[in-house]
Amino acid sequence: FSSTMIFKLLLLLAASFYVECAVELTQVSSVMLKPGDSLTLSCKVSGYSVTDNSYATAWIRHPAGKTLEWINHIWGGGSSYHKESLKSKFS
Repeated sequence: FSSTMIFKLLLLLAASFYVECAVELTQVSSVMLKPGDSLTLSCKVSGYSVTDNSYATAWIRHPAGKTLEWINHIWGGGSSYHKESLKSKFS
């Protein structure tokens, strides 16, 4: 196992112990975009408040044929962290 894989596994295990809510993601089944097009992602959250700084809401993408990839998380207080290679893609 690589150190990155072990870190992701530990993070997943740790997160599973702290999940106290149910999250429903609402999106269209598939989206085709051209380079430069923008996309708005939305989700419906229950069980916690997105403005509560005790929680963060994370976005993970699953490209076809690839593994899950963390791209962003936003804390209730408004601070956000993005995958470095995608940093310019968020606003």
